[in-house]
Amino acid sequence: MDNDTKEALRQLAEQFTLLTGQLTRLQSYVDVLLFVAAKQIEPDRPLLALKVLRDQAEAFLALDPTEIGRKEVAELIDALKQMKKTGSDPHEA
Repeated sequence: MDNDTKEALRQLAEQFTLLTGQLTRLQSYVDVLLFVAAKQIEPDRPLLALKVLRDQAEAFLALDPTEIGRKEVAELIDALKQMKKTGSDPHEA
């Protein structure tokens, strides 16, 4: 491995270490904000509210925008096929 490659890897490792520290700090801030929100939502049971908030956040993050788009397109195609078959808009009733 030449010196330029070693230097590039060293710089990359340094940047990665800095990024990891910043990500840890950001996660701490998010955790504090979630706890503050949980205290406001359920003052007597903030840990329960915190669990609900985290579950909702995980569910939101699990959403695949590509899959949602596919479903919307599939629904649109189905509606167009129905319109073509019946000659009317299936949403009109």
